[in-house]
Amino acid sequence: MTASRQRDLQKSYEIRPYDSDDASDVSALYESVWGVVVDEAWLHHRFVENPFVDHTAMVVADDGEAVVGARPYVAYPVRANGDRGLALLLNDLMVHPDHRRRGLFTRMTRRVIEANAEDATVTVNFANDLSAPGYRKMGFDEIG
Repeated sequence: MTASRQRDLQKSYEIRPYDSDDASDVSALYESVWGVVVDEAWLHHRFVENPFVDHTAMVVADDGEAVVGARPYVAYPVRANGDRGLALLLNDLMVHPDHRRRGLFTRMTRRVIEANAEDATVTVNFANDLSAPGYRKMGFDEIG
């Protein structure tokens, strides 16, 4: 492994809540990862104004220069057998291609789960073939 590659792998990242100043970076991630154009108003509506949590429903990975990863989720009320709770639907995970394979998927997802541990009854997602192994490593169960 080259010295440059070793430095890149050791790069530090801050995993923190999304802030409106991150909108342009997160919008660029949506376009590069998912091929979808979103704007600040859409991000604000979907992840900041969620009526079921008192915080922004997204964490980001910041490398000190830009947001290079985002782990958005949506909170929904749920009810089963007369009990009420809160479900978190993890969606639209994004990591810039230059920053993949550095644990950001796991670190961002764990941060969401830990930050919502007292309020969330269940955390769910629709994993694909690439993300399913990562979710299994974190202890997620496959429902089918």
